[in-house]
Amino acid sequence: MRVRLTAEMTHQGTLILVNRDHPLPEAYVDLVPALPRTRVFLERRAAAAFRRLLAAAAGKGEIVPVSGYRSQKEQDKIYRDSLLTNGPGFTAQFVARPGESEHASGLALDVGQNLPVIDPLCPHFPGEGPCLRFSELAPRYGFTLRYPAGKEPITAIAHEPWHFRYVGRPHAAILAEYGWTLEEYVEHLSHAGGLVHRQDGRVYEITRLAPGVYDLPAKTALSGDNAGGFILTRAL
Repeated sequence: MRVRLTAEMTHQGTLILVNRDHPLPEAYVDLVPALPRTRVFLERRAAAAFRRLLAAAAGKGEIVPVSGYRSQKEQDKIYRDSLLTNGPGFTAQFVARPGESEHASGLALDVGQNLPVIDPLCPHFPGEGPCLRFSELAPRYGFTLRYPAGKEPITAIAHEPWHFRYVGRPHAAILAEYGWTLEEYVEHLSHAGGLVHRQDGRVYEITRLAPGVYDLPAKTALSGDNAGGFILTRAL
C-alpha cells in the first residue's frame, strides 16, 4: 500500500517520545475510562491493555489508576501548584512542564496501591505483592516502566515506580530486554535504522523512516515517534 507520511503525522501514535526536548502539540485523543466508574481516562488501546494487565496481576481492588490523560491546561495547573507547594527542586524531578508531559498523549498511566489516602503526584507502589506482579507483567501487555532508577540523566525525571507508558507489543518487551528507556529506543532506531525481535514464536521487523511517500507491506503498524520520524512494525 502506498502512504504519504507527513511531518505533522510524526506526533501521532503509540510510540511518540514526549519529554523536554520533544514537546507534544495538543491534539484530539480517543479517550475511554481506564476502568469502569473512574475519572481516570486513557487512550482506547492503552485502557484495554491496562485492564488485561490488571487482571493478569490479580490487582483488582489492590491497584488503582491515579492519573491518566491530562490536558495541557491541567498540566499547567499541576506544575504551578507543585512549584508553590513542593518547590522547584521537587517539581523539576517529578512534574513535567505543560507540553512536555506524556500524560497529554493519553498513553501514560500512574497507578498506586489502593490506600485510604493516595498521593496524586507520587502514589505508593511497592515492589511486592500485586504491585510487583503488575510491574513484572507490564511488558507482556505493552507497558514500559517509563522512568526507571539509574536512567535519570537520560529521562531527566526521577525514578517513578508508579508511572507506566503504553508503547504496545512488541516494543515494551524490546525495551525490557535491552534495558532501554523510550529515549534510548528512539535513538537506537534513528542510528541503526531498525532491528529484528523475536517474541512468543513470532518475528518482528522494526524500521524507522523519515517523512515521505512509501510503498509499505500490508499489515504494517505505523507510529510517529515525535522526533521527526516514523516507526514501522511488521510481523514476518
